[in-house]
Amino acid sequence: MQKAIFTLFSLTTFLFLANTTVFAADYTLADVAERNTEANCWMIFSENVYDITTYVAEHDRYMDIRDWCGRDMTEDFQTKAGLGKDHKPATYEMLKDYLIGKVVVNEPTLISIENDTVETDTIDTEAPTQAVVVTRNNPYNFIIPFAITLILYLITYLMATKGWFNRVLVLAKVNLFWNSMLVVFLIPSVIFGFILVLQYPFPALAAIKFDFLYWHVEGSIAFGTLVICHFLQRFKQYLVPLRLFKKAPPVSQINNE
Repeated sequence: MQKAIFTLFSLTTFLFLANTTVFAADYTLADVAERNTEANCWMIFSENVYDITTYVAEHDRYMDIRDWCGRDMTEDFQTKAGLGKDHKPATYEMLKDYLIGKVVVNEPTLISIENDTVETDTIDTEAPTQAVVVTRNNPYNFIIPFAITLILYLITYLMATKGWFNRVLVLAKVNLFWNSMLVVFLIPSVIFGFILVLQYPFPALAAIKFDFLYWHVEGSIAFGTLVICHFLQRFKQYLVPLRLFKKAPPVSQINNE
């Protein structure tokens, strides 16, 4: 039991602490303007280019963002298209997942005509592409709810099985406590999930200044960690019915007797 939990903790910590990087490029305003449909949707936000093609259809239908395709939507994003309120921090973090590059604004070309300098605008249709590394940040915190739940579970389990404070902590009481915590983690996560779904038919719920999605995910992480620990701790008990089934005599033998 202890080895299984320690292995799970070490492996998951390694995977989530690893940095994920993607390569992005430089694009012109013309490049972005060409991708102006729901099937091929690029947009500009704070001089960065984002490909939100896969996200457009998933966005809240009470605020259609398809007209953002192919243009700079910085002001609309910061005001929710004139509603006067900004997006939540978690949304800004999620936006980074769709970052593909930066906008390159061509400098005007200076042409000399008879000792006079004339400034003209040019459009470089073959702008050089420069690769840059962009770090993708996770808007959610996996390590904290996972580690706290796992460590507390492991400590209470060891205290009960090793006889520490035996009068206070016995395995039955530990299991009762964590069974109760399963309900504590589950109820808010389910409620937040219901609210997220109901925001579509009832847009007024979206005005509530609380990040339901963030805490729905965090609660689910704690709940899932506890479920895995409970399963590993009771794994042998789950095998008991299987063993009894194998030892049971055939029905024909019972009938003959």
